[in-house]
Amino acid sequence: MRHPSVVKAALGAAVACFGLSVAASAQSVGVNFVGGGGPNPGSSLAPTDIAGVVPQAHFNNATGASGTLSGLLDSSGNNSGATLTFSSPNTWSSGTSTATPNGALLNGYIDSGGSAATGATVTVTNVPFKAYDLIVYFNTDNTGSARVGDYEVVTPGGTLTQQVSYINSSSLILAPPYPDNSVPTTATTLGGTWLMFPGLTSSTLTLKTDQASLPGVNFRAPISGFQLYGIAPEPASLGTVVALGGLALGRSRRRTD
Repeated sequence: MRHPSVVKAALGAAVACFGLSVAASAQSVGVNFVGGGGPNPGSSLAPTDIAGVVPQAHFNNATGASGTLSGLLDSSGNNSGATLTFSSPNTWSSGTSTATPNGALLNGYIDSGGSAATGATVTVTNVPFKAYDLIVYFNTDNTGSARVGDYEVVTPGGTLTQQVSYINSSSLILAPPYPDNSVPTTATTLGGTWLMFPGLTSSTLTLKTDQASLPGVNFRAPISGFQLYGIAPEPASLGTVVALGGLALGRSRRRTD
């Protein structure tokens, strides 16, 4: 159930052209859920494969529907000290091309099971960054219309939620927001393969999926992988800006339950 005291806000900075401040000294931690089932057995990333919206090597490959990975490597191949715990009803794959590292990242996923009672949960403890952006990747084996997914980050101040539509693709495409009260008989054909929760600061990250459902759409919320990108507080002159022009602003909401 959606909490009645929902406060809606625009996702990210209040700018017309959304960007990532990429600091020269910043690091990231990436996880690829190998997945498997359906179209193919899933896919791993080699340490030298460069993938992600913030391009990085040394993705950590997580196998199975549930498990734990300690000592997650950062983008330089060093032990970040972070630990991943994840659980889901099952794994699956998209069947899209794995010829590129991004395609391999988007191929396999942990699935949400299609109901609020059986969503996927990802927890990272001992996050090595004081402030960071979370980038979540997802895909589907459905080659027709887009599906709808609900992604929630639990923070000490409440729960941040983005509900988006996503498509079958081996390319990185920002997923457009899907309004709570939009209930068409068929989901839109517009969709993407990633979203971002910017400016997180908790040392423990908890991501939950598929916490609600809508009539008229195939509602699931898989996770193909994710990145934690460390935000360094230096002047802008020491970093570069990766412009993501023309992005539709996402939604964010907080709730107190």
